[in-house]
Amino acid sequence: MIERPTHRIRGKKAFTLLELMIVVIIIGILSGIAIPGFIRTTEKAKGDEAITNLRLIFTGERMYRLDYNIYCDLLETGFGPLDTGLYPDYIEDMTTPARTRYFTFTLWRSGDYLSFTATATRTGGPPAYNGRTITIDQDEAWGGTWPPEWLP
Repeated sequence: MIERPTHRIRGKKAFTLLELMIVVIIIGILSGIAIPGFIRTTEKAKGDEAITNLRLIFTGERMYRLDYNIYCDLLETGFGPLDTGLYPDYIEDMTTPARTRYFTFTLWRSGDYLSFTATATRTGGPPAYNGRTITIDQDEAWGGTWPPEWLP
């Protein structure tokens, strides 16, 4: 009679290779479900931060227009100098790394100074979100390539 091997190592029960493989497969499936959701959630939070900064620019532009009857000059931020008439009287310094670590902000006004579009462009991050934009104009119309369901 052939003896069946016991799964004991020095008096302790051990897992079979099949049981270990099943556990690894289950962990892989759960990771495949959880990680994309986590990435979506963190990107939405970073987008919300950019929307807050765009609202700050929008409010500054509105206040500037009340004072001068035109919209302000070009604004470009990233990690470079701030070139705008909005700072420091109408908005906070947008060049700080805390404000620009995920997005670069640009502000374009029309040739007649009566309209503007502020844009936040995602820098870095997952390929699905890198380079996507969020925009707001003088009428507070939101747009860009950011997922529409995440816009205000």
